[in-house]
Amino acid sequence: MTTAADVESVLRSVPNPALRILYLAALLRQEAGLGTDDVVVVGGSAIEVYTGGAYVSGDIDICAPVGPVALALARWGFQRPGREWARLDWKVVVDVVGPYPSGSMLHTRVEETPYGPVRLGAVEDLILGRLALIKFWKERAESANVKLLVNLPDIDWSYLADRAAKEDLSDILRSVRPHKSRLRRSTAPGGRRT
Repeated sequence: MTTAADVESVLRSVPNPALRILYLAALLRQEAGLGTDDVVVVGGSAIEVYTGGAYVSGDIDICAPVGPVALALARWGFQRPGREWARLDWKVVVDVVGPYPSGSMLHTRVEETPYGPVRLGAVEDLILGRLALIKFWKERAESANVKLLVNLPDIDWSYLADRAAKEDLSDILRSVRPHKSRLRRSTAPGGRRT
C-alpha cells in the first residue's frame, strides 16, 4: 500500500508537470489494484504529457472504474467537493471522467514510469476532440493545441481521416494536417503503441 506521504514525496520530487501526471496516474492505478488497460490518462492531461508541458492542463483527467479509484483517492486524503477529487495542498485535482475513453484503445500509448506503466489516450482521438471543439463549439483557442498534436510522430492518419469523416470533421482536419513532406514515422520518446 502506498501512503499519502509516499505520494506527496514523489510529487514533490518531480518538478516536471507532465511527469507528475504520469507518476500520479501510475501510483493511483497501482493503489487501486487496476491493470494498465483499466486507467487511461485522457483530455488535456494527455495533451500535456504528449507535448512535454507545452500545453498545461488544470487537472488530471482519467478514465477508470470509479469505485476503486475513489477508494484510493480517499485513502490519500483527497476531498470530493463536486465532480472532481482535490488535494489542494498538493495542487492536484483528479477528474475521473468515466470508465472507458472514447475512441480506440488500439491507438493508445503506454509510457513507462518508475511506478509502473501508464496508458495515454490516443493522439488521434485527442486531435478529433479538439477539432470538434473548434468546429461545433467555436473554441478557436484549441487551434494551438491541434497544431501541437498534429506534428507529433507516429500518427495514424488513415484512422484519423476515417473517424473525422464519421464525425463531420474532415474539412477541418484537412485544414490542419501538416504537409506530407514534413511527416515522418517514428515512435514518441519513451512511448510505444500497444
